[in-house]
Amino acid sequence: MMNGTFAIGLWERAIAFFALALCLSACAPVGFEMQPESAKIVDPNCIVSIGEDCGEPPPPPVPVNETITTQTTNKIDILIVIDNSGSMDVERAALGNRLKNFLDPLAGLDWQLCVTTSDVGDQNGQPIKFPNGSRVLTPATVNAEQQFLDAVVNVADGTGDEEPVRAQVRAFTNPDSNCYRADAALVSVSLTDEDERSTGGYFQFRDHRQFKELVADNLGEAVVAAVQSKWGRQKVFTAHAIVIKSGDQACYNIQAAQNNNAYHGTRLEHLAALTDGKVGNICAADYAAQMTSIGDHVKTTTSALTLACAPLSPPQVILPPAYSSTQVTNSGDKLYFNPVLPAGVNVTVNYTCPGKR
Repeated sequence: MMNGTFAIGLWERAIAFFALALCLSACAPVGFEMQPESAKIVDPNCIVSIGEDCGEPPPPPVPVNETITTQTTNKIDILIVIDNSGSMDVERAALGNRLKNFLDPLAGLDWQLCVTTSDVGDQNGQPIKFPNGSRVLTPATVNAEQQFLDAVVNVADGTGDEEPVRAQVRAFTNPDSNCYRADAALVSVSLTDEDERSTGGYFQFRDHRQFKELVADNLGEAVVAAVQSKWGRQKVFTAHAIVIKSGDQACYNIQAAQNNNAYHGTRLEHLAALTDGKVGNICAADYAAQMTSIGDHVKTTTSALTLACAPLSPPQVILPPAYSSTQVTNSGDKLYFNPVLPAGVNVTVNYTCPGKR
């Protein structure tokens, strides 16, 4: 039988515990309860490995109003980025044999071409040497097509940590003066059978043997920023890629069977979309058609205007009265005019860019 003092002590403790529970229930802040994962708004472009919070909504869009002056150029600087990992012998030969198809549409233009590799640790985005000892090809180069073929076929094997996007950031941040001119349009063409750092850094591949985290320079936006930082906003830059296209299961299966691993080239596809570049099929039996298509597009971009971003919706374009009948189209971060506007025309553009974190 409990004595009275002990019984009262138990009763007091019970009352105190009940009061504490009521206070916690009534006084807890609204946000204390954990939100179910399914209820979060997730930005699909967010990458956990570079420190972003993928449970947060994307930043608000940014309105832009600007007046841009048209310019024209007959100069084109070209950077070819080749995957020099051991699995790419066949594809590099396929590219090397079709340089003529790429250059034919550029006839009459002042072009020059350099090559780098996806091995950033070794080449750091800088140009490799051609067999003739030069690092640049021009229309005046003797046997330029053979020089290119020999260089891409016989390039030294590099690491399997492919970084064609980051290689472009390095190339344009510390540009070789022989490869790039301030008054030339700039073009890149990348060839790879995997994504950036093999898996693209996607969380879904975190258990794959080849998974590696990305840094900011592995993203297409960093390439565009490097170009604009070095040469200014109106440098015309387009990035093209020959990869395993997103959704192309047949090509994926072929590459996976040949190399034991394969990944769709989503990071290069994104860079191409930003800059209105073309995306080719690495599994094509012959690269002639797609190299011609890229060359044709390169020639078109020399008279384009570059916006601050690829707009979220069609931009509003205001032309001087003398050019009011000109047809204007937008693709990626480019504005195209038909007929082509002469240099010196002021074009006012209103559009909206994605917000930045």
